[in-house]
Amino acid sequence: MAEYSKIMKERNRMCDYYYSINHECNFDCPLSQDKNPALANYSSCTEFLYKEAEKAEEIIMKWSKEHPQPIYPTIGELIGKICILMNINPLTSINTIYDERLTKEAADYFGIKPINE
Repeated sequence: MAEYSKIMKERNRMCDYYYSINHECNFDCPLSQDKNPALANYSSCTEFLYKEAEKAEEIIMKWSKEHPQPIYPTIGELIGKICILMNINPLTSINTIYDERLTKEAADYFGIKPINE
């Protein structure tokens, strides 16, 4: 059984994913009554979550596995990637790297346009 905070975090992420521009739940949400007939006896997914916690957890964690949280690189990993693209030793002083102009390859990789001097 997952920790309560993890379940709620994933439930909130799932709600953000399916919540419509009209501020209504989307019918494709696994916790919607349309998608899940087991919720027909409940007024909302929140009521289902409280009264059928284990079933709700199963649905939420299944969705979570199917929709993993995107993981972005750390600043250090990003600097390392830039150094590799620019053929700079990543152990070089940050001041040296700070003044280096990006190579065309690095700029293209990150979608950076040239600046007019």
